[in-house]
Amino acid sequence: QGEELVDFHLLSDGVGRLLESLRGKPKPREIAEFCVTLSHYVAGGVDLQAALSDTAQSAGSTAMRTAIIDIRRHLKGGYSLSEGMRMSGRFPEVVVSMARIGEESGNLARMLRDAAQHLERVEDIKGAAKRAMVYPTFTLLVVGAAGGFWMTAVVPKIVTLFEAMQVELEPATLALIAISDFFTAYWPFMLLTIAAIPLCWILARRNRRFRLASDQLLWRAPLVGRIVSGSQMAFYYQYLSLMYGAGVVITNALDTMQNTVSNTFFATRVGGLLADLRSGRMLADAFKECELFPLLDQRMVSIGEQTGNLEEQLEKLADIHFQRVQALVEVLPKFVEPAMLLLLGGSFAFFIVALMGPLYSMITNVGGM
Repeated sequence: QGEELVDFHLLSDGVGRLLESLRGKPKPREIAEFCVTLSHYVAGGVDLQAALSDTAQSAGSTAMRTAIIDIRRHLKGGYSLSEGMRMSGRFPEVVVSMARIGEESGNLARMLRDAAQHLERVEDIKGAAKRAMVYPTFTLLVVGAAGGFWMTAVVPKIVTLFEAMQVELEPATLALIAISDFFTAYWPFMLLTIAAIPLCWILARRNRRFRLASDQLLWRAPLVGRIVSGSQMAFYYQYLSLMYGAGVVITNALDTMQNTVSNTFFATRVGGLLADLRSGRMLADAFKECELFPLLDQRMVSIGEQTGNLEEQLEKLADIHFQRVQALVEVLPKFVEPAMLLLLGGSFAFFIVALMGPLYSMITNVGGM
């Protein structure tokens, strides 16, 4: 800025990491919006520094603004836009790769728009998968909260009444009392355990073996596994189509995919595709050897390779899997509702059997007096 540096203080790595964590990373949709806006500036012939200055001022979050400022600083240091994105550490690999391809091909505006569309599509896939899990999770939480309230607040008072009236208790009632006593004695520990489950899950996922095993379990789980596999494959085909259409060699695209696939089991299984292609095999044959892709996918990829329209075939496969995920998200609540009804009905029947018998005996004893 034309000013003279008088003094500076170098922060330690620990403090630097702490500041980075406090700033956070921009959300994918914010990055997509940034890419679209920047593509308009580039298409209009505006200088990158001026374009980044405007986008930084209009950024909706501190994380996004900080990321743009970092890119501007790297640009002033002589680095390219893609290198600035990579060095900031806040942009996905696909955005960095597309920016690099745009710089090399002279079509930066289009590559930024394609990257933004890809991010939005991936977020739609992730959102569809998450929505599928909202209903059963919410239902289980409500049922658990209602059951805990009955066990800790209602049942002990009814049991006190039974004891005062010297009512003979049935086995179901004794079981209900035992459950209620357990809840009453250990409810703080149970709440802490439930609260600690997400934290333990996050920490355990940092272990590669546990993450691989849990991802494989999710992949093969009934119904939920179809959502997980469908969303992963939709993302995989969307990315390959995007990179292949941009002129990236398919082997380089597969190599980049290893850092972008979120499911460890899927990433491990498709890790051998790159070696198969480098040995001279066709992509469709590599898919067949992987034993993970459906026959339809193998056929469409084979047709794409034979006819020279692999990009279109990959885009169609991404659409097919995305539509399947959306359909499963809509159907999942219909499968979960019967199970939830059975759970609620069974719980209600157990309460009725456990409480109505002693209540009837108590009313009979009172009437006999």
